[in-house]
Amino acid sequence: ALLALLEHPAGSAIARATAVAALADYPGPPAREQVRRAAHDTEPLLRLAALRALRVLPEDEQIGLLSGLLGDATRAVRIEAARIAVAIPEGRLDAAARARRDAAVEELVASETIHLDRPEAHLNLALVHLSQGHTGDAEAALKRALAMDAGFVPARVNLADLYRATGRDTEAGPLLEEGLRGTPDSPDLKHTLGLLRVRQGERAAALELLAAAARAAPDNARYAYVYAVALTDSGRVVEAATVARDALARTPNDAALTQLLQQLPPP
Repeated sequence: ALLALLEHPAGSAIARATAVAALADYPGPPAREQVRRAAHDTEPLLRLAALRALRVLPEDEQIGLLSGLLGDATRAVRIEAARIAVAIPEGRLDAAARARRDAAVEELVASETIHLDRPEAHLNLALVHLSQGHTGDAEAALKRALAMDAGFVPARVNLADLYRATGRDTEAGPLLEEGLRGTPDSPDLKHTLGLLRVRQGERAAALELLAAAARAAPDNARYAYVYAVALTDSGRVVEAATVARDALARTPNDAALTQLLQQLPPP
């Protein structure tokens, strides 16, 4: 249906752009071809959508398209390209592409600093800092976001992950527990705390949290996959297969769930 919409000659730009972005969930030759075409479309919305579906392309091709779009005539396209390209190692870009990336990243940062009265802006700046390897700046930005809004879950989850990456899991636990006291129904906090409990060897607590996260966000294939893997590691393979099959019925194009089910017993 998405492909048919894209081939419709009278389709609006916003409808076609929405279809291109949605193709990110349907990796394969047709999606790759549409993303390539969108990346060179005269309509900026299509080029922006191509960036959001870029992961369907091989890595080398992603970098090639990004290199061009970093110098796009439309600022929104350049900024979106910068969000992706900021994490690309220096050696993967030539000198001209690096210069375009640096300029686009400056635009990205400037676009966020306009909105520093909102926690989302500090989160976005933190993600840029993390991609550049500036963990201290990222931590400060995430803490500023939480100081503005203690219930802003994305900042709390990202700060917990930063603690994990820097060997500070002992700080992540209280951070996540505090978040759940304020937002007890958050699947993201439950999932992140569940992963922490896995690392801490607290299997029963981990399974309870991962199950709660998967139930609270039934369309999140990643949460279902992680819960199914945890069940498998606990020897509960029949339950794991049921969880994976149910999740795959809701998200039938998820490669990780498909692969996992091939390793689990049939119904």
